[in-house]
Amino acid sequence: MLRAILNLLGALFGRKKQADDAADIAPPVNVLAGTAQTATTHDISHGFVLPDRNFNQWLEAIQPYLQHFGRVAVIRDVRGNDLNRFRNVTAVQAPSMWVNDDALTHIRRVYPMVVKVDLIRVDTPQKLADVLAQRIAQDDRFGVLTGEGKHIFERFILHWPSDYRPARIVSGFSRDPNARSIGISIASERGAKVLAAATGAVVKVVLDGDALGIGPYVRTSTVFDGVQYVITYGGLRNIRVSPGEAVKYGDMLAEANGDTWKLIVQKIGIGNAGQRVHDVIDPVPLIYWYGLMVRPVDDGLRIRSVDSTDGKIIAKVGRFDLLEPLETHGRTLLRVGKQDQWLRVRVESNKTGYAAAWFLEAADKIPTSVFDGVNPLGVNLDMFHQLGAPDPARLGNLGWVRLPYNVSANVGS
Repeated sequence: MLRAILNLLGALFGRKKQADDAADIAPPVNVLAGTAQTATTHDISHGFVLPDRNFNQWLEAIQPYLQHFGRVAVIRDVRGNDLNRFRNVTAVQAPSMWVNDDALTHIRRVYPMVVKVDLIRVDTPQKLADVLAQRIAQDDRFGVLTGEGKHIFERFILHWPSDYRPARIVSGFSRDPNARSIGISIASERGAKVLAAATGAVVKVVLDGDALGIGPYVRTSTVFDGVQYVITYGGLRNIRVSPGEAVKYGDMLAEANGDTWKLIVQKIGIGNAGQRVHDVIDPVPLIYWYGLMVRPVDDGLRIRSVDSTDGKIIAKVGRFDLLEPLETHGRTLLRVGKQDQWLRVRVESNKTGYAAAWFLEAADKIPTSVFDGVNPLGVNLDMFHQLGAPDPARLGNLGWVRLPYNVSANVGS
C-alpha cells in the first residue's frame, strides 16, 4: 500500500509536463477549471452559468475560454446552484432560462452577494463561441474591450476595513435621527490596523476630533458608476494619510484608538435625510469579504432546522469546522458573537440549518499562506475511494495532498 501511495504522489508532483500537456482536456462540470493563468482571488471566484437544455453543446462552446483564462466554475443551469458563492458571474441570457428572461434582475434579487454580473445575450452555442473568441483574442475575461454593448453590471462594495480578529460589527446602523450613535461600530483593539474599505481619495483628516463626536478621523471619497460615496473612519490614532492622497482598498489609513471604531458611509444626494450626517446610509449591506466563513468557538455546536433551540438537531460541529454563512457578509458580521442571534449556515456535508451566532466567530476560508513558499491549494485524497483515483495530470499543480494511511493494515489493534 505504501508503495502505491508513493507512486501516486510521484505522479502528482513529478509530472509537471504531463499536467501542462493536458491543458486541452475538457474540464469537468461544476468544478474549478482552467490552467493558463495564475489565478487571483477574484479569478477563482468566477462562475459561468450555462443553459441546461443542450448543455453539452454549450459546454463545448466555452472550452477555449476555459483553457485560456484562469479558474472558472461552470454551472449547469441556475436552479439548484447558489451563485452567492461567486464574486463574479458570467451569465448566458438565453430564452426560458431566467425569470422573465432577465438574468440581471434574477441574480440581483436572488443572489445579493454577487458583485459583478457579466451578461452574454445569445441564443445558440455558436453565437456564444463567437463572443468568447473575441474575448480570448484580446485577453479580456469579461469583454470590457470587445464592443459588446452594456453588459457588465457591478455593485459598489466595502471591503472589510480592519485586520483585527475575530472580526465583527459591535453595533449596527440606526435610522433614528435622535440616536447618539452614527454609522456602525467595528470591533478592534488599540493599535489594530484600520484599512481603506474602497479605492478613492482622502478628502479630510481631523487629528483632534470635532463636533462629529467620533474623535480623530479620516474621510475618503469614491465615485462609482456616477455616484459619490463618502466614507468616514473615526476613533483613530497614528493617522498615516493626508488630504489629497489616493488610496486603494486594503491600504492602511491609521490605527484604532480603542476596542471599537466608527465607520460612516454617505451616498451623496441619495442617502437618508434628517440625520446628524447628511445622506448617511447603512453600510452593512455593502460589506463584502471574499472567502468569509464562520466557525464555532467550542466543540459540540448543534446545527438546527429552525432558528430556535426547539429546532431539530441536524448536525453537530466543532471548533475546527468551517461553516459557510448563507446570509450577506454584513449581516453575518453583525450577528456573530451576539446573544440570541441565529445564523443560517451550510456545513461540509452540504446540509443547511441554523447555528447559535453567539457561539460563532468569523474566519477566512482560504489562508493567504500556509507555510512560506508552499502553495496553499491542496486536496484530501483517498486513492481507494469507490469512485476511483483521480487523473494525476489534473492534480499536478497542487501544493499538498492529505491522505489516510492504515499503519497496521487492519492487523492487531
